[in-house]
Amino acid sequence: MQAGREIEFRGMGVNGKWHYGYLNVVTDKRAGVPLGCYISNNAGMPFAYQVRPETVGQFVGQVDKTGERKIYEGDITKNKHGAIGVIKFHKSWGAFCFDTILGYNEEKELVRMSSAVPMWNEWSTLTIIGDIYENHELL
Repeated sequence: MQAGREIEFRGMGVNGKWHYGYLNVVTDKRAGVPLGCYISNNAGMPFAYQVRPETVGQFVGQVDKTGERKIYEGDITKNKHGAIGVIKFHKSWGAFCFDTILGYNEEKELVRMSSAVPMWNEWSTLTIIGDIYENHELL
């Protein structure tokens, strides 16, 4: 816990299982460990799982409306109005946001609208319905 926030990541292991904990990114061959992203517990690298970098997402510090499921980057959620969106971190806003899925354009590209509205009143109204890695059909 740092500055009153729980810092946690999740990532899908190379074996297809989800792992939760601290993120370690090995970029130096001298470390004696294969290059890549690892999720570990408090013990660090000796007990780390290699994960696919594109699946790594940070815990946003909030739970969904059930009060039981932590919300992570990459989660597909539904808000109280029925809109479906993806949780993303926007560097320009310095915050996690709900990217509303509007549909597909003529080129069959996914069209999203980023919510610039602060989410502090909305987190508890979201329902997690999947994630962008295992449930692409929901988009």
